[in-house]
Amino acid sequence: MSDRPDFTIEIHQNPYLPVGGTRVHAVARVAAEGGPAASAARSASAAEVIIVDTSASMVGERLVAAKRAAKGAVDALREDVDFAVVSGAHEAEMVYPRDPLLARATDERKADATAAISKLSASGGPASGGG
Repeated sequence: MSDRPDFTIEIHQNPYLPVGGTRVHAVARVAAEGGPAASAARSASAAEVIIVDTSASMVGERLVAAKRAAKGAVDALREDVDFAVVSGAHEAEMVYPRDPLLARATDERKADATAAISKLSASGGPASGGG
């Protein structure tokens, strides 16, 4: 077994953008198979991966809004949910937890994830000064 899972991603969107339209809303379905998460799996009633776009186009208010939404999503997690936070610019990066496993949504872990989200920058990784 590989020490990294194999991921597949499906993107669904409305293909009919109106004339002059500048926004496309998409739903992404990400599935993972194999890796350490498969052998260390435990039962959970649900699992959630929160993905934050940290590409250069997210600089300024866009990133502020994305981080606020991600923190809200973490805050809303029930305690029986396993979760992770991933950021991405050119490549995906685990924000929380740092290893490729899901974390149980306890108050302490949710606070740690929120702190990690605060450090994201629009260049793709953690900011040096937080935010």
